[in-house]
Amino acid sequence: MQKRSGDADFPSTPGEAETEADTEAATRPATGADTAARPAPGAAVDPAAGASASADASAGAGAGGGPATGPRNEAEAELAVYLARHSSPAACADALIRDPEGRVLLVEPTYKDGWDLPGGMLEDEEPEAGMVREVREELGLEVRAGRLLVVDTVPADVHGRTILAFVYATEPVRPPADGFVLQQEEIARACFFTEQEALGLVPGELARRLAGAFAADRAGTTAALRHGRPVPQPRAGTPAGPAAAAGVGPGSPR
Repeated sequence: MQKRSGDADFPSTPGEAETEADTEAATRPATGADTAARPAPGAAVDPAAGASASADASAGAGAGGGPATGPRNEAEAELAVYLARHSSPAACADALIRDPEGRVLLVEPTYKDGWDLPGGMLEDEEPEAGMVREVREELGLEVRAGRLLVVDTVPADVHGRTILAFVYATEPVRPPADGFVLQQEEIARACFFTEQEALGLVPGELARRLAGAFAADRAGTTAALRHGRPVPQPRAGTPAGPAAAAGVGPGSPR
């Protein structure tokens, strides 16, 4: 036990500490927790029973002792700690919104040159939810995410960090009655353009991604891109990965 500030500024000697602790424990009234945890004098102690009681007490914390919060076991706790400090890619999700004539909605940001698709950077959320949130914030427009059109991986050597860019076919839940409600600090204008006009208005990196989205929209597919360019896909029946590198394939000697 540490001496109070009114006494000498040094800890008690081990003998004094043990004597005081024993005296304090002996004179302190026993609580229900003490009675449950403390074996009777002379009783044998079963280690397995102690472990079981500890596990039961932990399980009871979520039932009678209040709602359980956080990971339910040690493995989940370790995973949560790992993910919290893991270096992960940044991500963004954009919306491909068309009007009844098939024109494409673009927004003109106030903080950078050129036009852009509605959408933006993700927080700790699913891509579809982040896209819906960004469109609501930028345009005051409620939308629903449709088919995933593009997954574009932008390597770290382009912007200093790997970025995963998603583009979704998107439609308004209901047309805006009085036009768009623009997020003034970020969006200057929002307009519909033909596909060719849109490709000429957005920056080159986004133009390649947008062209991939147009093609995927027409083909009913999802485009896998790397910095806006198609990722080569192996032909049917052609092995990929280590097997291909080793020359192992149909008819290859083993």
